[in-house]
Amino acid sequence: MTITTECKNCGCTFEWTRSVGVKGRYRRHCSIKCSVAWSAKNRKPKPPQMLSKSCVVCSESFETTLPGKKTCSAKCQKERFNAKARKLNNRIRAIKPCGECGKSFGVTVNKKHFCSKRCANRNGHKQRSPHITESSRLLSSKRMKQIAARRRKCTGCGHAYLQIGKKLLHKTLCKGCCDVAKERNSRRTCEDCGVVYTKEKYQSSKRCSACSDARRREVIRECKKRRGHRMRAKQKGGDLFVSRDIFKRDLWRCYLCGTKVRVYATKRNMPDEATIDHVVPVSKGGEHSLANCRCACRVCNTLKSDSMPERQLSQTEMSGFENASHSETGGRSRAGSNRRDIMTATLF
Repeated sequence: MTITTECKNCGCTFEWTRSVGVKGRYRRHCSIKCSVAWSAKNRKPKPPQMLSKSCVVCSESFETTLPGKKTCSAKCQKERFNAKARKLNNRIRAIKPCGECGKSFGVTVNKKHFCSKRCANRNGHKQRSPHITESSRLLSSKRMKQIAARRRKCTGCGHAYLQIGKKLLHKTLCKGCCDVAKERNSRRTCEDCGVVYTKEKYQSSKRCSACSDARRREVIRECKKRRGHRMRAKQKGGDLFVSRDIFKRDLWRCYLCGTKVRVYATKRNMPDEATIDHVVPVSKGGEHSLANCRCACRVCNTLKSDSMPERQLSQTEMSGFENASHSETGGRSRAGSNRRDIMTATLF
């Protein structure tokens, strides 16, 4: 049977066929495209209907748009699920007599052969205790031998402990004594400041972190000084050397006042800090050579500036001054402030 109908979307007429005796709705659109377009224009979405319900777990009232929701929160939903699981596990599936006492009980997921845990424990004890097989006896004796072979006596606390692993057969301390020994061995005394610190991983075992950083900065400064010496020797002409070569040659004494000098790792601009002074200043044509460079303290080097000294100590005088100061001070050589002032006033 052929039926002619007008499309509700585009208005055109179209024909469609239906078998005789078949019931159903009439076609209202000529194609699926027209059907989708008409639905988008005329159909309005239904606003969500708020339903007032009561929670099946806590009995509190709540509002929702889902008709099948029965709990107010995720916590109540989880509790309801657990209650369902417990109810399913405790559901009686059959009736049978207990294997220990003979009483009839309901068979559930947790109770299958015995009516209670007491009966299950009694039955298990009877099965284990009467006769121990030969294989189990040999196994237990083998395990006891292994345990006896691993048994050690701690040399620190004297208690017995079990050795873990085959690679640590030389170990003679228990775990507690090992931890105490590790903590004790990790303590170090800083060579520079004398502070007791705990050595961390990848940390120096001679200096604390502050002194290590200061030492690192001192090494960087020394490298920069060496680079400066090389550049001076290359530009002005002279010898290649480092500061410590001059200090050792001059016996760590100032060539102007004879004061004992030293190198500081963490402090800067100290009065007795060792410095290199050019006898003939570089600005006045002096060379950066071993003959023109001498060891000087910070005060004398600052006062001299770029002038020519009127008098300077020779190597023989400095060695004699070293021996005299050792004999006077009992092996300790330290120049006082009065001697420094007198020598400075004499030279300048």
